[in-house]
Amino acid sequence: MSLSTAALILLASGRATRFGADKLMASLDGAPVLSRAADLGVGDGPIARLAVVAPDQTERRALLSAKGWTLIDNPHPEHGQSEALKYGIDAALDTPAERFVVVLGDMPFVIDSHLSALAGAVEKGADAAISLSGGQRMAPAAFARRTAPILMTAAGDAGAGPLLKQMNTVVDVPMAPENARDIDTPSDLSKAEAAYG
Repeated sequence: MSLSTAALILLASGRATRFGADKLMASLDGAPVLSRAADLGVGDGPIARLAVVAPDQTERRALLSAKGWTLIDNPHPEHGQSEALKYGIDAALDTPAERFVVVLGDMPFVIDSHLSALAGAVEKGADAAISLSGGQRMAPAAFARRTAPILMTAAGDAGAGPLLKQMNTVVDVPMAPENARDIDTPSDLSKAEAAYG
């Protein structure tokens, strides 16, 4: 399935307090962690590529702009991932997208074919499609446009997870463990770097 009728929403405004520096700009195999997520959706042609960033995250903003993303300001990144999600959904509602595919800037190993599988599950009628790896639900995820009122009630740092119980049909889409890695700590980055070795 294609992403061509979806809006791709990249959440990249987190403060990365556990990392001790800007983890999204840390080098992974010679490029910033964020650059890998920022390359998603280039070939599959989503209706919109919307990146949620804070106004003062100048390096992230420059990278994302150079890769063709439309920047969406999140003036309150300290309020957690749910705040970023709401800004992204609000911007996506200004597009004709029928589905919203949400990805995280600290997951550098996600691949386009997985995003297409998520979007495809929603295209077939699900309210939401969630990645499943190691028995755990996680990002990325896709949502039907009709779920926007629910998504806009997100609160805290849990994102859309707690809201799934309000949706009628939620589909789990398997994701390979090597694609499910995220970067939260310097140790995570070291392990990810070793994966390239």
